[in-house]
Amino acid sequence: MASLAGYADVFQRNVDASGVVPQLSVIMGPCAGGAVYSPVMTDFTTMVEETSYMFVTGPEVATPMPRTMPRTMPCAVPCAVPRTMPRTVPCAVPCAVPWPCAMPCTVSRTTPRTTPQCHSAWSRHTQVVKTVTNEEVTAEALGGAATHTRVSGVAHMTAPDDVHAMAQTRALFSYLPSSNTAPVPVVLTEDSRERQDEALDTTVPPDPNAPYDMRQLVRRVLDERELLEIQPNYAKNIVTGFGRMEGRTVGLVANNPRELAGCLDIDASVKAARFVRFCDAWLGLGLTLSLTLTLTLTLTLTLILTLTLILILTLTLTLTLTLTLTLTLTLTLTLTLTLTRCASATPSAYPSSPSSTCPASYRARNRSTQASSGMAPS
Repeated sequence: MASLAGYADVFQRNVDASGVVPQLSVIMGPCAGGAVYSPVMTDFTTMVEETSYMFVTGPEVATPMPRTMPRTMPCAVPCAVPRTMPRTVPCAVPCAVPWPCAMPCTVSRTTPRTTPQCHSAWSRHTQVVKTVTNEEVTAEALGGAATHTRVSGVAHMTAPDDVHAMAQTRALFSYLPSSNTAPVPVVLTEDSRERQDEALDTTVPPDPNAPYDMRQLVRRVLDERELLEIQPNYAKNIVTGFGRMEGRTVGLVANNPRELAGCLDIDASVKAARFVRFCDAWLGLGLTLSLTLTLTLTLTLTLILTLTLILILTLTLTLTLTLTLTLTLTLTLTLTLTLTRCASATPSAYPSSPSSTCPASYRARNRSTQASSGMAPS
């Protein structure tokens, strides 16, 4: 459990550093188990040919034998200690346990033992891949440099030895800023921007169906014709890499008509998308900030205009409701006053015009009332 917690701490640091500082991994030997996840999460990975491996579970795992097995193997070398004296002797695998020396020897008690007898007696090999898939595979074929740079795409570059691997890493670092707040490095160059290259007129053939190497074309427009290609052996139908123009680092993505006519497939799309994402996080910081500020300002203005429009509509609705209520109250008051006046007025008060404001029912009722009381209409 402690080792798993240690892996979790390493992975958490990978996540925290992602997009903050460039993360580069150099694999110079076997990398297996939980430790293999960390280099996969970094930005760029370099592997040394024939000596480095990356896999979660290798093709063959050596496991210690149970401690209850008899430890009566004779010493491989003589030693001057009593035969009954317990000796702790480490084998080729971690299996150091006390065991009695079967014969005299002349070396120290801590001398490591790597003889075939010790290796075969104290450990056993488990064919993991063969047990699961029923196929035999070597460590190089399962997780070697060629596999991860040509098939899986996990690794980005290979080197013949450790010295070249470190040199490639230093060259890659020269193109990158030290953090997401640092400026992109600028290198002084004597390659003029006005340089003419007549080969550009003939590099691209006039026949659109004729293939050509895009890398040659790209190199001719870069400073000093230097291109640091990323994943050169994976998805060759698209080219990704770093170069410089006027001393400033630039990222390049270009279809390569020499491979699959430059058509995009799944591997090429993933390769290009991952590289563009990295360039956007590091090399396009100014453009990203400008776009972010522009988008933020646009959204703010849109929000202000929307709120203003909502406020205007609310005020208009409130004014309309107020006017409607005022008209309703005015009409109700006018009708109430008219009916009250007509109810209390005498027939002589009614105008003779048929357009009188008093209803006919009021006038008929008043006439009948006056007739029953003996009053003559005026």
